[in-house]
Amino acid sequence: MRLDLLEDICTLSQTEEKTVLLVKNCLDQKFYIKKIMRDCAELQIYRQLMQHPHPGIPMLYEATRRGETCILVEEFINGTTLEYVLSERTLDDAAIHHIMRQLLSAVEHLHSLQPPIIHRDIKPGNIMVLEHLEIRLIDFEIARVYKQDKNRDTRVMGSAGYASPEQYGFHQSDCRSDIYAIGAVLKTMVQKDVTAKDIRSPFQHIIETCMQLDPDKRYQSVGELQEALGYCEEKSLPHASVSVLLTQLPGIRRDPFAERLLFLAYYVLCIILGASLTVTPPPSPYSLICQRIAFGFCLAIIPAITVNAGNIRELLRIQDHGRTYIRFFKGAILWLLCAFIIISMLVILATILESLL
Repeated sequence: MRLDLLEDICTLSQTEEKTVLLVKNCLDQKFYIKKIMRDCAELQIYRQLMQHPHPGIPMLYEATRRGETCILVEEFINGTTLEYVLSERTLDDAAIHHIMRQLLSAVEHLHSLQPPIIHRDIKPGNIMVLEHLEIRLIDFEIARVYKQDKNRDTRVMGSAGYASPEQYGFHQSDCRSDIYAIGAVLKTMVQKDVTAKDIRSPFQHIIETCMQLDPDKRYQSVGELQEALGYCEEKSLPHASVSVLLTQLPGIRRDPFAERLLFLAYYVLCIILGASLTVTPPPSPYSLICQRIAFGFCLAIIPAITVNAGNIRELLRIQDHGRTYIRFFKGAILWLLCAFIIISMLVILATILESLL
């Protein structure tokens, strides 16, 4: 990306270490984030991220050195931090599962690179939340690559409550350091206080294992943590999905008024289309009524599956790893299954009514 095409709009933050600017590309008129950093020691990390993008991490377009400074240009994320979200509302188990799956996918990607990237500052303030609880992991300023020949970190950095003990200079931070921080983030989503002592939640065992002081007693990889979260989800998801689904349906949940109106108009259209359905040759009256209801319902469930209301797509145990085409595939399969169930039930109902009446 040509830096001379970027027009400074405003300064978002400024410290001794870095300046963060909102800029606009004069060609495509899109907004980007431009960071001017005084420390270029970890420029290698940003170049790795450019070469190996992930949906859960902001896209990097430029990472270059200019004199004694390092200039980064990355995707502009239009959202709020998880820290702010937690200050405004309480997340239910289904929402926590949804956020955790995305966070683990992003961190697993970092740890799978060669050499692995250790974020070292995973916390609610560094997790951006977009619409429908989609997230992005940001702020790689204190990230480092893992080096097998080192026994401790050169610089002691991290955020209190989320930084693992080894980040304070006792040992070298590794993948298990990020797992400690993920446990602290999960604890904050559950309790809203990372320092709370008593944990009463289905996530209790996961949090306690992640936050063990001894790294050898934690989950040893993100994969192990994903398996534990999946087991926890199996116990809680069916209830959570059903209870949350009705409050997260598009048009009913707290979307902007214009969006709610649009979805409600769509549901009215589904009713009209269902009621006007004609079948050739004409079936019995009961069969026609059931077919119209089935047709309307099949159209009406499309928005719920599209926005993953109540985490409904996760009823299919297919890991999407942040890939859009897998999400689309899951949504299509789930819609076909739902349509089959709806049609089958109404066909049976029509048969019963015809036999009785």
